[in-house]
Amino acid sequence: MMRKAGTAALCAFLSLAALSCGSGEPGPAESGTDPVSAPVSGTEAETEPSSLALNQLPEPELPAADYGGADYLIYSEVLDEGLFPADLFLASDGLTGEIVNDAVFNRNLKISETFNTKVTVLHSEMASSSLVLSGEPLDLVMNGGVALGYAVSTGAYLNFLDTPYVDPTQEYWYPNFVEGAIVDDRVYFLPSEACLDPLIHTEILYFNKRLMQDHDLEYPYDLVESGDWTIDEFLRLVKTVHGDLNGDGLMDEQDLYGALLKIQYCQGAFLELYFGCGGTFTKPDPEEGRVLAMNGEFCQSLLDKICDVFTDKAVVYEVQNYYTDDDMRPLFSGGHGLICQDTIGGMDFYREMEDDFGVLPFPKYDSEQQEYFNRVNPFVAMFAVPASAPDLEKTGMVAEYMSWLSHNTVLPAYYEITLQQKRTRDPRDVDMLEIIRKTLVFDFADIYDTHVPYYFWDSYVYRSFSLRVGASWKYLTKRNQKFVRMIRSLD
Repeated sequence: MMRKAGTAALCAFLSLAALSCGSGEPGPAESGTDPVSAPVSGTEAETEPSSLALNQLPEPELPAADYGGADYLIYSEVLDEGLFPADLFLASDGLTGEIVNDAVFNRNLKISETFNTKVTVLHSEMASSSLVLSGEPLDLVMNGGVALGYAVSTGAYLNFLDTPYVDPTQEYWYPNFVEGAIVDDRVYFLPSEACLDPLIHTEILYFNKRLMQDHDLEYPYDLVESGDWTIDEFLRLVKTVHGDLNGDGLMDEQDLYGALLKIQYCQGAFLELYFGCGGTFTKPDPEEGRVLAMNGEFCQSLLDKICDVFTDKAVVYEVQNYYTDDDMRPLFSGGHGLICQDTIGGMDFYREMEDDFGVLPFPKYDSEQQEYFNRVNPFVAMFAVPASAPDLEKTGMVAEYMSWLSHNTVLPAYYEITLQQKRTRDPRDVDMLEIIRKTLVFDFADIYDTHVPYYFWDSYVYRSFSLRVGASWKYLTKRNQKFVRMIRSLD
């Protein structure tokens, strides 16, 4: 089932990709051809009716609107660098033959044709909240989740759930975000597939296929699809493959490890595994808004499972982050790790890797757990509705359509380029990426400055939940409630 979903997503994009990247053929802007409805000869799209054309998919139920050629102004305060900076997903100056850029260009062209409005990205030296409070007539704001969390108290942003036409239950709005961040009926910013930054900066697991084969191990794809990819299976693999390759009696960058893992608090493997096993930092509460939700017995059981394995320097190689001299990416590229923790966007670093690799979600706690979960970096780009927005119907209508359109064009374009970075095009990795995308989770304690992630990470360092989180429960509760009260105080 997942494979069909992933393949259909790619096929739905084939017509757009062929038109914008074809050999010398005019692009849609030149030919007048609808970039999301033209059939493509010789592609799988001809044999799959569900993916013949984008305009055959059910669109959001939106009224007709004509905004007279006015700009749709998105203020972006996110200026990160890398292969896919967040701004890349908002606007494009024209067709270049690069598949993601052209998908963004054609998406915005379709928005212009549908609503007679031009998506325009603004930057300024002012903070977005300051610009909004000065009265700048912006339609939408994009900034990092944590930055928006700090700025909510200024009153610069409106409750996103009150925005006309926005349906946060749709998958292109990452619906788990509302569950993870809502206080009463209020959510002041949302991630959207109009910008794929949340997906790109989600931590996942990579595995080396050659090492799997050399050690007579089955690829874990089937375990994932059967629901049996669990923490115990993960640890079994990690403990199976490791060794002193050069025989010098020391474990260093020249040797083989079962896993290459991060240990910094924000993206530490313990936190990622905790969320993968169904844990959360907080949960909604009808009386208190949100309350701490960490179960000490469960957390300690997870610590007991992983600590002996992770702290064995002959089995696991841990680094503080990717910007140190002992960067793990070259180790995985060089075949020195069976499993490696990295972001989806980190796949770009493995383009020249000699060995084939696969991708996996973080494992479940056990087979009884119903779903996989993958925690999103809280600093990723998200959207907020500015209090200075001149027309909330326009803000909501275009944001909803843009998110839907991105889901059906930009997302499969990103999958396409991501797979092209690999030495092989294994369709099972599309399945894995789809499972991951549909199970992204967020938490209130991550995006607001509650200090919970710091203390939770310390419980791994101390190997004891009670010594750090348990002993600080009253302080963390007070800190969490500070932000709940702030949100409840907003008009």
